[in-house]
Amino acid sequence: MKHAFSLKWQTRYDLGHKAPPTVEYLQNAMEKIEVAFPLQNANGSSKNGGKPEKMSSLSDKIPKKKSTHAKHEKPAGKSCSLCKKFGGASATHNTNDCKKWDSKGNLKKGFKGRVDTETPPGTGKSYAQLFAETEKLKAKSKKLKKLNEGVG
Repeated sequence: MKHAFSLKWQTRYDLGHKAPPTVEYLQNAMEKIEVAFPLQNANGSSKNGGKPEKMSSLSDKIPKKKSTHAKHEKPAGKSCSLCKKFGGASATHNTNDCKKWDSKGNLKKGFKGRVDTETPPGTGKSYAQLFAETEKLKAKSKKLKKLNEGVG
């Protein structure tokens, strides 16, 4: 039970008492200690320099740790103007570290982006374009067959 009170009050209780026989006895003793040794200075600030205090009574809320940053906050300072302008992840690196674009907006020679494996070939083309491609392939295969027959 004593752990619910401040360390200062616990120490004061331990100086003059043994284990409390009842909860009421402990509460009365702690109230007397609280009056005699308040946790705040005369100006109203706590002695521990603004740190959150422990629970002073059983009815107090359990203190929660304050968050230091927002959950979905992006890291500050990283912004690539080239990726923002021409497309890409602009919040992951700075402009001078960009590996995708040069200053003119052309893809850099050594850039190997993600290969799109989910879109099937021919997506985005019209039926007429696909039909023309198949006709060209048929014509090439006929030429290859004729060449192979003439050789063998």
